[in-house]
Amino acid sequence: MPTVLRIGLYRFHFYSHEPNEPPHIHIDRDNSSAKFWLENPALARNLGFSAKELNKLHKLVQENQQHLLGHGMGILALSADERVKDVRFTDELLSVDLADGRTISVPILWYPRLLNATPQQRSNWEICGAGYGIHWPEIDEDLSTEGLLRGSPAPAIQRRSSYKGLKTDNFKACFNATYWLPKLQRNTERDVRHQRELNELGWGVLVLWECETQKPDAIAEKIKSFLS
Repeated sequence: MPTVLRIGLYRFHFYSHEPNEPPHIHIDRDNSSAKFWLENPALARNLGFSAKELNKLHKLVQENQQHLLGHGMGILALSADERVKDVRFTDELLSVDLADGRTISVPILWYPRLLNATPQQRSNWEICGAGYGIHWPEIDEDLSTEGLLRGSPAPAIQRRSSYKGLKTDNFKACFNATYWLPKLQRNTERDVRHQRELNELGWGVLVLWECETQKPDAIAEKIKSFLS
């Protein structure tokens, strides 16, 4: 989508394909980026801007609200259909086919419950959330297509990469996705590679997550089942 406004070092722009969202604007400067809602100007996401700059950007969005609302958002494509059509697994990936023909593939390591589930439990899924969610009843796991499209790992992983929100009514800082998402991807690829190498050497691999330590009896049963 073309740039709709430039103020100093800041570039205000829309992406060409962001369906199912209220009107918003993206603001970039160098490697920093922020996203603001437009109808009631407020910060939606921040990647790299300081609190001082965010306040400045918020004021610029307010001052140029009508101009920004009148350019760009009206011609965004609205034909995307992010409802779930099918769900598939490999040893390393969860793939979700969408109704509009797209396929989302994410590392299964991002979702501990699915990683530790049996093939039968994984295959027992159902559509929920009016078509935009997936529920696995046997392991009580739920994922949304919105989260999958964002590349969001399970909350237990996200909490490690988040930081305190700004103490301002209209602002809430998000975790640094430009750093953490590539790092998580590298970690995932490393873990998959190591597990494959161990399997090729004849070793079995059992993955235990910190969140599972809250249920020691379940862990003991899991280890016993693995060793048997």
